[in-house]
Amino acid sequence: GCAQYLTSPTAPYLIAKAYRDAGEQPPILVVCVRDPIDQTKSWWRYENNAMEWGRSMGLSEWNNDLRSVLYPPNSIFEALEYSMSQYTSDLFIAAE
Repeated sequence: GCAQYLTSPTAPYLIAKAYRDAGEQPPILVVCVRDPIDQTKSWWRYENNAMEWGRSMGLSEWNNDLRSVLYPPNSIFEALEYSMSQYTSDLFIAAE
């Protein structure tokens, strides 16, 4: 299977938090990625399709405490800005 969800900016933080909450050391993650352009396009389709699927089931609220009001980005350009934001950087730091 594809671990596409590991490309989410919140994944490292949530994985580390789950382990810490259980009193365990977070694992070392090794993620192999494909061509960055193909990966980005795939991520974009995945995220947008997942959100559309949620809306089709009646989900209408976002967890802004976790993802911030900047997520989901409205364009690839906004996604790039979000990926380099201090908020995202802080999530990765908190996961370490």
